[in-house]
Amino acid sequence: MSKEVVTLLSAKDAKKYAGQYVCVARFGSKDVVSTDVVPTVAYFDAKNKGFQDPVIFYVPYPDEIFIFHRETATYDRIHPEF
Repeated sequence: MSKEVVTLLSAKDAKKYAGQYVCVARFGSKDVVSTDVVPTVAYFDAKNKGFQDPVIFYVPYPDEIFIFHRETATYDRIHPEF
C-alpha cells in the first residue's frame, strides 16, 4: 500500500509559521490568509477578511510530534524543548 504525501505549505512557509495555526482560502490552496497561535483567532480573522470557508491546520515545529486523537477530537503535542 503506497501513501501519497500531501504538502500543505512550502518548506519556507512551514518554517515561518511553525507553532501556529494557519488558514488558507480553500483546500488545495497554499496561499496563507491568516495565522495565530490560537486557532479561533486565525479562523475568524480569515472569515473577517471575507473568506467564506477557510481551511485551518496546525504547523508543528520541525522536531515536534503532533498526535490527533480522532475518537475524542483532542491532540497531544510533544516537543523536545518542552
